[in-house]
Amino acid sequence: MSNLRQDELYAFLASREDWTPMRDVAGHLQAIYGWGWGSGGFHNSGIRRMITDDIERINESPEYDMIIISGTKGIKLASRAEFRRWVSSEYAEIWRKLKRVRKIVDKANADGQMDLIEIDTWHEAFPEGVV
Repeated sequence: MSNLRQDELYAFLASREDWTPMRDVAGHLQAIYGWGWGSGGFHNSGIRRMITDDIERINESPEYDMIIISGTKGIKLASRAEFRRWVSSEYAEIWRKLKRVRKIVDKANADGQMDLIEIDTWHEAFPEGVV
């Protein structure tokens, strides 16, 4: 179920064709997000967290047609091609991290560090060949 903030954010992004930095979104929509992010800066502010939460809710909601993607340039409603590139990048990142974690687990197994974790539970969650 959407709320006014999410509707406003979606409408704002729909009116723009290019990437918009989150700081600019906060500035344009300060009537709904408020203003001032304190000494921690924008990245650590409650305003940035509200925008991020709204993006997640919009992306998970069937009430909105398009997906919001984010990157180093900001956020935007994705075209079909942009979404394909973004989701491919997300999957690649997940697989790279999974591969790194698996190598670390193998290393931990080699010197007994994994003894702290019940090995049967581990194998139930990650059977050989899956990871």
